Amino acid sequence: MTTRTEPPFPRPASTRPEHQATGRHYPGEWARRFELYLDMGSRRALLYGLLFGAFVIVVVISAVVRFGP
Repeated sequence: MTTRTEPPFPRPASTRPEHQATGRHYPGEWARRFELYLDMGSRRALLYGLLFGAFVIVVVISAVVRFGP
């Protein structure tokens, strides 16, 4: 039995993932533009931080409503 160590698909030449470099596998051009927008600066970290903060707020509010203050 031999194991194949090379990836099944060739790696893109760019440093970005293939879907960003070529635009394939996106549902539309808006998704590609949004992905490229998130890559500028620390916008992706800010988005994830905001989503996590919203999750924490929802959990705290639901705990207060369910169990009381």
